Amino acid sequence: MLDRQYVDIQIPFCGFHESEANAVINEALDEYYSHLPDERFPFKLIEEPFVLQGFSEEYTNVFQNFFNTATSLSISLIFKSLTSPEFYDEDTDRIICQISRADVLALREAVKDDVLALCFSEIPTIEDPGAKPVFEWTTEQLEILMIAVMMSRGAVGLDYFEVMKPMKLQYLVEYINDNRKEVKR
Repeated sequence: MLDRQYVDIQIPFCGFHESEANAVINEALDEYYSHLPDERFPFKLIEEPFVLQGFSEEYTNVFQNFFNTATSLSISLIFKSLTSPEFYDEDTDRIICQISRADVLALREAVKDDVLALCFSEIPTIEDPGAKPVFEWTTEQLEILMIAVMMSRGAVGLDYFEVMKPMKLQYLVEYINDNRKEVKR
């Protein structure tokens, strides 16, 4: 149950527009639908919101495992929503999760102030929260906190293909089959 014991956090994600995530989805769909005659192949399926939603839910689980392995922490993330911008030249897709207050405190305790300050200085569009209590940080500021924890624990850089590698894409096909109506070209 999502309640006051949890706060929203944006997790590191490359978005869908011309990204690694888009390539992974297309590859899975191409493989699954390769046996169908060309006239039945759902070319526009990648644009279906339920495909992106299902992918985002699975990505949340895979990212949580990646993060915990890379940092030797044990946080839990609960998928909450996927937001997409009106125009991709101005922004990207964002995955918002819920994280317990205890896990937020564990993240904050796991990173030194100088590493956190360095991370905020690298992204001038996101304001450094300074001494503001961590529970008052924005979802974007909490995402920077996660990145700072990974950096301080030696997980330099974030290769989204590596994060997505363990995704079981069969779930995506099952999700599509369970949720889609006939997709027309």
